Amino acid sequence: MESTLRERIKYILSCYLNGDPVSIDSKTFCEQYHLIYDLNGPDDSVSSEEHLFYMELSDTSSRFNPSSQERDKYPGVYSDEVEVYEKSRLIWNLINS
Repeated sequence: MESTLRERIKYILSCYLNGDPVSIDSKTFCEQYHLIYDLNGPDDSVSSEEHLFYMELSDTSSRFNPSSQERDKYPGVYSDEVEVYEKSRLIWNLINS
């Protein structure tokens, strides 16, 4: 049986935030989140409210750039690791409350 979008998002968030079952870095998280959410969109497992949360995370993760030089050159355009982590933690807490 194929996992739902919600299950896949929870899995990738758990890997990123908790290292469970495997640890991934911000770049890998952002790439995988794009593949899981941005390319597939919501399904029946995702409520309207969750969809809004996931869109926020998509906005932050899609702008991730590890280069401080690029972020300094174009302020406000890119997200850094702290922003991605904080938004991911917020979404994790919201969907697990």
